[in-house]
Amino acid sequence: MKTMRKRKKRTTTGNRLAWLALALFVFLAAPAAAEKKPKKSNGISETFAVIGGSVFRPPGFSLPGAEIEVTPESGSKSKTLKAVSDSRGEFAIRVPPVPMKYKVDVKCNGYQPQQQSVAVEGEQQTNLTFQLEPAAK
Repeated sequence: MKTMRKRKKRTTTGNRLAWLALALFVFLAAPAAAEKKPKKSNGISETFAVIGGSVFRPPGFSLPGAEIEVTPESGSKSKTLKAVSDSRGEFAIRVPPVPMKYKVDVKCNGYQPQQQSVAVEGEQQTNLTFQLEPAAK
């Protein structure tokens, strides 16, 4: 019985050139991509500041489902941003990283609403804490 050996395919020069061209393209495109400015998608800049925090109820338990509204205090054309606290009573809202004062309103059914002011001055995170008291019956 004769055994047959399979011959290995030789890599053609065309395949080598294709791989070389691909490697060259990736090498040259990487520095150009790193120099790009932050993109805007849907009109929102990729750089931002964060207004976040926690909402509690007496005697210090988290309050999920609280409605949070962040509104610029000055006559800015920015619109009101809204969020809802999660199961741990936490929230986070992205705002533009420009110096501005915001009014943060928190309300929840069965509790008295609260309001705080916060100043944002750049790409930073500001944390607030709210403890809502039960509404009078």
